[in-house]
Formats: sequence, C-alpha cells, structure tokens
Amino acid sequence: MQKFKETVMAASSIAVQTGSVADPSKILAAHLLHELFLSAGKKSVVRTPKVTDNIRAFIDTLLPSSGQNETEEENMLIKINTDHMPITELKYEKEGAILKIILRGKNTLDAKHLVIEKEKAPVGLLVLLDPHDDEVDTLLKTTPHADVVRLTSKTKNLFYKVAGIIDAVAGEVSKEFVHALWVLARAEEKQVESSPELLAIKTRLLDIGVDREKIRAAEEALNGPNFWKLVGRALARSEFEKELGMVWTFLPHADLEKTRAQSEHLFPLFTELRHLRPEGSFLALLYEKTPKSISAIIGGSNIDKTRELATLLGSSLASSYFVLEGFPTFSEIEIKIRTSAQKMLQ
Repeated sequence: MQKFKETVMAASSIAVQTGSVADPSKILAAHLLHELFLSAGKKSVVRTPKVTDNIRAFIDTLLPSSGQNETEEENMLIKINTDHMPITELKYEKEGAILKIILRGKNTLDAKHLVIEKEKAPVGLLVLLDPHDDEVDTLLKTTPHADVVRLTSKTKNLFYKVAGIIDAVAGEVSKEFVHALWVLARAEEKQVESSPELLAIKTRLLDIGVDREKIRAAEEALNGPNFWKLVGRALARSEFEKELGMVWTFLPHADLEKTRAQSEHLFPLFTELRHLRPEGSFLALLYEKTPKSISAIIGGSNIDKTRELATLLGSSLASSYFVLEGFPTFSEIEIKIRTSAQKMLQ
C-alpha cells in the first residue's frame, strides 16, 4: 500500500477503469477511488460501463456531488503514409476560429493517404478495477498511460483493497466516504463469512457515523420497490444440488418483466442469493435476458475453484464471479455448466 501511495502521488492524472460488467458495487468502488484521488489533488476520471439512472442515483446518494466526472481530454491524430505521400513541410495557420493544418509536398498529395483518429489523452496512472482477465489487454491498449496498477480479487477481495487504499492515500476514512464503504462492506459480508478484519472496518465506520436512512435511500434508489419481489421469485426457482455443491436459480423473462427488473438488479440479486442460500459452494444464477437469450452469473466461495470452472467454460473471472452469455435455452447452458462442474470435481 505504501508503494501504491507513492505511485498515486507521483502521477499528475489518474484514470479508474472497470471492465464491461455493470456491477453496481464495482462501479461504486470505482467512483469511491475517483473521489479519493480528487481529494488528493489529482486530476481523475472514472470509466465504467454505461451508468443507468438507478446506479447514478445510488452513487449520488452515497458520495459527494463534487466527484462528477469531467469531460475527458482527447488527442486527435492525423496519420500520414509518407511512403505514398512524402511531406516536405508541415505548418498551421489560424483564420479566426479556423485552424488550418498545412502539409506541403509535390503534386502527388492525395487525401486518401491521410487517416484521422481520436484517442484518449495519456494519463499518469491507469487503475484497472478488477476487469475480466480477457479484457485487460484491450483496456491497456485503448488507454495510453505511463504507469498501471491492476486491482483484483485473486488474493484478497476488492473491498479490503479499496479500504486499504483509502487508509494509505488519505490516512483516515473521511465522513464523505463512510457510506459508500459501508455499502461495500455489507455486500462483502453477504458473500463470505465475516472476518475480524471486516468487523474492525465496520466498527471504525460506525465510530465515524453511519446514517442508516442514507443507506436505505441509496439501496432504494438502486433497487426500487420491486426488488424483493424479484428475490422472492428467484428463491422459489432455486434448488441445491448436493453432488455438485451448486445452488441453481432459473429466472425466465416473464419474471424479470413482472418485477420490472433491469440489468443493474441482477448483481444485487446474485449477492442476496449467495447470502440466503449459503449451502452451496457455487451459485449459478441463470436468467432469460430477452426471449431465447439465456445468460448466467456464476460465483463461489473458493476463488481458485471459481477460476478453474470459469476456464473450463471459456470465461474469465471478474471479482469472485464470472458471466456466460448467448445461450438459446436454459437446458443448453445448464448442461454446459453441469458438464464442466463434474469435470472439475473428477
């Protein structure tokens, strides 16, 4: 953590980047780190999947409004193939509001040899917040950076790393960060057994002051009034398969429609199911995103076993879970998961 603090303090600008999974807890953690870096006097931007109105209200309830993301700086690149279009001089002139870039050469100049592209402006430090393993290379290529730190859940869950970074960079937890950390601590507690470290962090947060009404307002903003109806339907469609150590949950499209469930509700639902059905080593939440399009969120208490199962299924971890998509029927995705789980247990 001391090394991380030195890296942060040496950077003039920071980008906090999650992967493509729209997990509200992970998006909240990204915004929390973004706020932390702003409070340390850094230029910071946060990049996450498209934030819905519900997630935006959830974040705004828990974190100060000063952390609204600024418009990012970009570079406009003009690339010239000089083998086909030799340039002898380059200059620019201004005519009022018009900037003219002038390329001089012989009478073989042809605009087809010009390529105009945009790229994000380079940042001093890129913080990758637990993206899928197979997304990392693309994120590194699309975000120019001088230094990079990747935070993962491979050795320790993300919540503890975020809490440790706040301690390292700020020295203490400020009142502005208490409620976001409390929500992340609750999500952590629902997925794994409580630990002395988690209890110590929660005690510190309570000593600073936790407004329970604010917590309830944030959860209501995210989940809405129908969330517990969705949880009820999911529990009714859950079963435990002892031989595989797997809790299966099947949610047809009709259930998602009747409860008005949105994409941002699926990860909180997954967290609640892991809390309410702890007997399984794994939980497989299978849901019909749209008619005849079945997806799954799969996670387990053992990170190494979860990674092994993800690899067998051709996926990769994002925190303590992974995602499968694009199956036409429940039976097809169930057979694929079951076959891989049996293979892992052999």
